[in-house]
Amino acid sequence: MKPVKLASNKGLARLNFSKNLDGFTLLETIVALGVFTIAISAALTLANQSIESSRVAKARFIASSLAEEGIEGVRNKRDTNWLASLTGPDIDWRTGLSDGSYELNVSETGISFASNANRFLKFDSATGLYNYAGSGSTAYQRKIDISTVSADEMKVISTITWRLKSKNYSFVVEEHLFNWK
Repeated sequence: MKPVKLASNKGLARLNFSKNLDGFTLLETIVALGVFTIAISAALTLANQSIESSRVAKARFIASSLAEEGIEGVRNKRDTNWLASLTGPDIDWRTGLSDGSYELNVSETGISFASNANRFLKFDSATGLYNYAGSGSTAYQRKIDISTVSADEMKVISTITWRLKSKNYSFVVEEHLFNWK
């Protein structure tokens, strides 16, 4: 490196610094690569976490819909009992909804309940429905627990469980249904 020279230009002093344009030294190159590597690693980690958060959010959204569908299935059965008793013989509002654990099977023709067998739901891509007769396997299991609170009240708990990347998740919805007829 050349020493700093003071030069005079029309009575004004100015400094001339010599510039080393020989290139980066090996140390400067290693530091630059390190900084670049850290920046790229941080960006890739953030992108990976964002993708994983998106997967979990999608799975939770599906689980919440399936849990709510379980509650709605029980509500539909109760309402169907009420409507049937209006036009025919008196039917108890809890017919087909005795205490126990159930699976809800949904099809284009209606819904049906069966004793819970801890089966995985399947996705039928032709109808867009989750049921036990579809062809596409899923990680979701649905259990609907019905219990009597009083003669005019039942408690319904719809639980969805699933496994995503070796971690277990569950989503639970609880509803109390009443005989308000």
